[in-house]
Amino acid sequence: MTEPKDINVEVKVRNNRIIRKMRAAGIKTVAELCRQIAEQNKDKYESIHTRIRSIINMQLSARKNNGEWRTTALQLAGVFNCLPEDLFSEEQQWQALTTNRAEAEMTFAEVQYLTNGNRARISPETAAQASELRAVLAGALKELDPREQQVIRMRYYEGMQLDEIGKKIGCGKANVGKIEEEALRKLGQPWRRRELAKAAGKWETITQHEYSFSGCITETHTADRCVGLDDDILEAL
Repeated sequence: MTEPKDINVEVKVRNNRIIRKMRAAGIKTVAELCRQIAEQNKDKYESIHTRIRSIINMQLSARKNNGEWRTTALQLAGVFNCLPEDLFSEEQQWQALTTNRAEAEMTFAEVQYLTNGNRARISPETAAQASELRAVLAGALKELDPREQQVIRMRYYEGMQLDEIGKKIGCGKANVGKIEEEALRKLGQPWRRRELAKAAGKWETITQHEYSFSGCITETHTADRCVGLDDDILEAL
């Protein structure tokens, strides 16, 4: 089933070379960057702020029509102690955007893929499968009692150790282990594994034929099997 695009995302475009330089220098905000430049150049913060924001938001090209670098671009290069060419691509030097914002319709899985930078290798398709699998897992957890749900969520969603969970819920490490074991036993029932595998696209139907001596098919049997989850899907969870 195709996941609906029920999330509206606003995309903001900025010059990533400058953003990287800011982060490397420990400058957290554009306002902080503008204050540094204003102090260095003994200029008014307000006028600096307007120009810097425009050039970072790519609504002002780094060069004038005659090819000269804009003063703002040179000031940025000065504060980062680099050449202006290090801060602007060829396109950014000469071209400006009418607006640096746009809207897009996305699925929940696509948003997770977009926002989870440490999982950049996971494809949107895998993220979508993981999203469906999470929904099935959420349904499975509802069938556990409240204490079992709490332990499973802390253990596998938050990555907590048994002793840490024990302190949170007020019981010993051994008791937490027993609660976890019972919950996993319930979640590991054959029909539940089949449901999870189907959600992850890892449920296959195998067709087997029986042949006569003459080579004709006499009987056909079908069987389902779980072929296991890909590492990518498990990581996306």
